[in-house]
Amino acid sequence: MPPGDTAVLKPGDAKAEEAEPVDIGKRDESVSTGTGKPTAKEKVMLEQQQAEIDEWKASKPNPPSDYGIAARVSEMRAKQGKIEPVIPGEGMSWEESVAEGRELLKSGKNPFATLQAFTETGKLSSEDMALVRAHGEQLAKAANLAADQHGLDSPEYTAAAKADSDWIQAIKPMQTEWHRIGEAQQGEAEIDTGSFHGLRRSYQQATGEDFNLEQAKAAKEIAGKVRTATNEAESASQLVFDFLKEMPPDFKDLPAQVKAVWNLAKKYADEGESNFDDMRHKIAQDLGLSVDEVTKNLAEPKSLRRMTDEMYKKLSKRRDVVQDAKTWLRNEANPEWIKFARSVPGFFFRLATLGHGTVISITHGAINVFDPMVAGTWWTNFFRAFRMMGLTDDGAYHERTMQDMVRDPNWTPARRAGLQNDPRRYTEDYQSAWSQTWFKKLGLLGNRGYDAIKLTRQGWFNKEWNALPESERTPDEAKLLADGANHATGVIRQRFREWSQWTFFAPRLEGSRWAWMFADPAKAAKTFSKLRLKDGQWDWGSATPAEQHFALRELKHKAAITGTYLGLLAMNQGLLSAVGAEQSINFTDPKKADFLAFKVAGHKVGVISPMIGMVRLFANLLHASLGTRTQFEKAEGGRGEEMARDAYEYGRTKLSPFTGLMADLLTQADFQQRPLPFSEDKVPARLRREGVGPYTYGEYMSEKLTPIPVSEAVREVWRQQGMNETQIDHWLWALTDAAIMGTSGVRVSPDTSKPAATTGRTLTFPNKSPYDR
Repeated sequence: MPPGDTAVLKPGDAKAEEAEPVDIGKRDESVSTGTGKPTAKEKVMLEQQQAEIDEWKASKPNPPSDYGIAARVSEMRAKQGKIEPVIPGEGMSWEESVAEGRELLKSGKNPFATLQAFTETGKLSSEDMALVRAHGEQLAKAANLAADQHGLDSPEYTAAAKADSDWIQAIKPMQTEWHRIGEAQQGEAEIDTGSFHGLRRSYQQATGEDFNLEQAKAAKEIAGKVRTATNEAESASQLVFDFLKEMPPDFKDLPAQVKAVWNLAKKYADEGESNFDDMRHKIAQDLGLSVDEVTKNLAEPKSLRRMTDEMYKKLSKRRDVVQDAKTWLRNEANPEWIKFARSVPGFFFRLATLGHGTVISITHGAINVFDPMVAGTWWTNFFRAFRMMGLTDDGAYHERTMQDMVRDPNWTPARRAGLQNDPRRYTEDYQSAWSQTWFKKLGLLGNRGYDAIKLTRQGWFNKEWNALPESERTPDEAKLLADGANHATGVIRQRFREWSQWTFFAPRLEGSRWAWMFADPAKAAKTFSKLRLKDGQWDWGSATPAEQHFALRELKHKAAITGTYLGLLAMNQGLLSAVGAEQSINFTDPKKADFLAFKVAGHKVGVISPMIGMVRLFANLLHASLGTRTQFEKAEGGRGEEMARDAYEYGRTKLSPFTGLMADLLTQADFQQRPLPFSEDKVPARLRREGVGPYTYGEYMSEKLTPIPVSEAVREVWRQQGMNETQIDHWLWALTDAAIMGTSGVRVSPDTSKPAATTGRTLTFPNKSPYDR
């Protein structure tokens, strides 16, 4: 199935669309790919190619130990039509169900009799569901064909569309029961965005109504764009395989590995392989090479490199227009007042995160920088995010990378276990189809870059999963592994109501932080509590092997991260002391904004500011409750008031840009109680001591109505006016800080824990931003 071209289907979900899964880049099966009976000359050529492959393989070291896993996947794909593997006990995938249904129809099974039997008995099997799905697929295809051959106003299309609609209504009770059976059977189904009938069918299922004239006109145009993009992608793919089938280039001066790769590519092309990505992975499995090595070898001839780049550009464009079609369809399914209600908070959030395709590794997974066991995967994908945005190749590299990920042997087991690794869906809080609608190219670049975190999750999962004996790779183990990888990379499997996404800034991201900091350690502690020493050996009691592995992983990863982070802070302090800097690392005072922050050149660097912010919150609550309070703290109220203020400020920083703005206007102050320009309230004493005054209109508006890095630069510039040498230096630092945050997500701000004179600044402002969230 093509990434970006499916919608989530829960068993029995009457609003889900069902159609044949299609691989991106796969050509129309009606196009002949056979080469006929080989001539004597061709036989000699084939034998020579095979001999070169065998010679190279014989001279190469044995492939890695996990090669057998990949080989089994290849074998299963060959037997099952490229269907991904199933974890034992997980049931069949949607694709397998559809394939089974087609076979049942061919064997003469009657879907109407199956429907009648369910009506009478209420009993349902996976075979029954597969059969009625397959029949619905046939009806949808018949309606599409009638529309193409006779027109949308023809009686043929009207009758075919009615038959399709009637069948959907008839099997709704079966679908409802299928949903009740359980989430373990869920899969994805493709929405047919390339036909008017497919869009109309999905709209009817979602709303119970038909298109109006304006919607029908728009649907025809959208379906036409999808068909055009699909045809262009198929044509580009066809050119690649036509090239591969031609006489091979002169191999005389090429390395043996390149010869072996090219000969296998020609062999697969001659045998009728029509998917370039499947072919690359098959060659890698056959030769024991990495997919990147195979791709590089295939790109040796510049002409083929240009062709494959063009193919991936076309595939990327197809992904984009399909996503646009789905966005339009979802939007049209809502009343006007919901469209407006959704658009207002969404606009402010998309504006704040505009184009931030490279910050995702820091905002969602910075903690992994300090985990030696996964830091390599993190850094690789951090740099990949820049290229994946597609600034120079229109998304070609992003497309190839996503195609490679879904062909990872562990991709399907991880996805079924709950890992948020599906490139066909926007799973990150920062991702949204609406950003592409409102901000076009910039929004698209951001959405592509955000997919890099999915590669990090998959790498995290792979490292742990592949280290397990095959007997211990159970569904329970996969689920706990997926949760651990999700929480370490800024997402949880739970979905939130739409209103919560309007209200809070990235609720799934915030949920993952609480899960990583508190829920996961608590779960591990519960397992460790069962550990007993019996007869000189440790006994885990009732803890399952999966729970034992989870507890040990938690201990290992958390200890590694804590030790690495504190060790680097100590090194930072040693460096500051060695160069005679006036800065020092704040290890002990969580009341200050520089608590546990790295420092350099008069600035503090917050790599995991949100995590430190959570530590500060609880440390401050504990101090307010039990600690010795200063005279300033006593002057501002009792312990309860201080605790309430700490919790209130933390909560206010978690509001979305829109609700944060509304809260500011209602209270006439920001989250730190700094008055807005029109407010008559006084600046709190704790802010006055830091040299903070009320907002001006220009300062407030520039911070609220610009993307985050821009607002950070503005925040810096507003600290001082004028343009002497100090201010010029200030401007340069402001732009540098904004650039660092805009491209990486690392929070850089002036270190105000020392006198302003040492930094060249006369004012100090609170160092808060949405990245501290």
